[in-house]
Amino acid sequence: MKKTVLIMELILFSAVACKALAPDQLTKDETVGTLARPTGTSTTIVKNPPTLTALPADTALPTQITYPTMTSLPIVAAVPTDTPLPTAAPLPTATLTPTSTLTPTHTPSPTPTPTIPQVPLVFSGSGAKVLELNKWVGPAIARITHSGKSYFQIEGFDAYDKHIEFLVDSFGDYSGIVPVDFGDKTTRRLTVNADGAWGIQILPLSSAQIMPLPGILAGKGDLVFMLVGAAPDTISVDASQASGSFIIQAYNQKPALEYLDLLVNEIAPFTGVFMAPNRTTLLAISASGAWKLDITGK
Repeated sequence: MKKTVLIMELILFSAVACKALAPDQLTKDETVGTLARPTGTSTTIVKNPPTLTALPADTALPTQITYPTMTSLPIVAAVPTDTPLPTAAPLPTATLTPTSTLTPTHTPSPTPTPTIPQVPLVFSGSGAKVLELNKWVGPAIARITHSGKSYFQIEGFDAYDKHIEFLVDSFGDYSGIVPVDFGDKTTRRLTVNADGAWGIQILPLSSAQIMPLPGILAGKGDLVFMLVGAAPDTISVDASQASGSFIIQAYNQKPALEYLDLLVNEIAPFTGVFMAPNRTTLLAISASGAWKLDITGK
């Protein structure tokens, strides 16, 4: 308030001073206190305005009020940036349900092959022939004869007409006993090439000739025979009256026919001593002409 009063006094003092400095602007009617102004305008002033009370010399003017400085606003803390949301874990792929296993269709049981009895099969004729052979499965022997002056051959085939073996391959007259199906195939057809009369008997293996050991056996041409008694040890062969290829093969027939060894493979005429496997129970000889065997046992 003091400051306001002081300011008002200063304004009044300034007005009085201005009047003193411009007395020429007043009219002669100054005593009346009316100040002449331009036409149409009048101003009434107070004559002899109160004088301002002088302030003592030592009175200090109030200093300017110092207003408190503005308190700094606190720095707004930076809002943290949005924390990225964790990426969604991939959902596991759906496990496919295994398709139902088809129930296997019933496998039909194989039609049982009728058992063919091991009875002799007998054929006879002359010249070339094709014979259908309804033979049992397994080994057999064939008793064969031929009366002629030319080539004589008998060949065996399986059910698919595939060659199995030559039973006979000779010239002129023939008489002998040969193995049939001593391997793993079954003969279903025979072809005969001949110029004369012939006869064929297919017989069970049990029909083979028997030779007790030790012993001596004399024969002629092809022959299949069984050994009984002692186990064989050595075989002395006299093929001095034979000719051409001379072969002896050894087999064991129990419990099933088993090939053991080629004991002799020579060209007659010849003589010699050979060792036989002690498991030998059957010998097959392929020869042309007369021969003699002396077999010892253990």
